Amino acid sequence: MWMLFGNKTHVRPVEGGRTLERYCDECKKVQTLVECDVKDRVTVFFVNVGDMETRRMVCRECGEDYDLPDVAEAPARPVPVAPRSASASAKTERELDEMLADLKKKMRS
Repeated sequence: MWMLFGNKTHVRPVEGGRTLERYCDECKKVQTLVECDVKDRVTVFFVNVGDMETRRMVCRECGEDYDLPDVAEAPARPVPVAPRSASASAKTERELDEMLADLKKKMRS
């Protein structure tokens, strides 16, 4: 017995929706994701059997979609960063090498 079924997805960006920069698993690099309404339609024998509409973050380049981040995870406005003075952030090359070695040890554990 043959059973024909299908799935079709429609994506529509939300006006005034959020955007964020995030690593895209499909593109394998950091991309811009936009908040979109995603509508999935399931059909069997060309008859619509169900629609599911969700709001998700969608990659502009490849269309991969992700769950919406929590409000605390993605701030609405960028937070300004105070500029550092050259003397305060100056570290010796030896200190930088030690910090890098410590970081590598933590990553291996």
